[in-house]
Amino acid sequence: MEGAIVFASLIVGVAITDQLTSLHRLLRVRHKVRWDPLPLLFAFFIMMSVIMAWWSVAGQSWDDSITIGEFLPIFFNLVLIFLLASASLPDADDPAGHDLRAFWEAQSKYLWGLFLFTVVFDNVLNVSEVIRSGEPIGQYALRRQADIVIIALLFAVFFIRKRWLDWVVVLLLSIVPLAWMSRSLG
Repeated sequence: MEGAIVFASLIVGVAITDQLTSLHRLLRVRHKVRWDPLPLLFAFFIMMSVIMAWWSVAGQSWDDSITIGEFLPIFFNLVLIFLLASASLPDADDPAGHDLRAFWEAQSKYLWGLFLFTVVFDNVLNVSEVIRSGEPIGQYALRRQADIVIIALLFAVFFIRKRWLDWVVVLLLSIVPLAWMSRSLG
């Protein structure tokens, strides 16, 4: 259904616009900003994830009709991705001001929790599809070992508040969109 793709495109477009607006505000006052590469890398990773999500929705072979029941999980996933993109960089009125390190310290638990919830939700949708198709869960789990590792890493980074672990997880997660992009370039 074309309408579902258009609606998904609007959500993704607003998410990226919000993220780019936050980046623009930081760049405008760059001399006042206490820069920190960790939240910038996380924001870039989220932007690439937003693009991957849109590409996934746009690339699906939709029948002429999609029910609201089929679209709502996709919509909810897009809302989660929007929230991640919107929160990945400070807003103009953020209490951390222009200190990206302070912003990360204040918001990283929320960001990791939201990302963990997004990944778990996406995997629950996938598992429900597997169950519906009749494929054994064990086969699915073997195919999706990377997702299981990612979920374990996200649980670790959510509960263990160490900056070095944030770095490790962001760097490891950044491999996913880069690998996807390298396969998708044609």
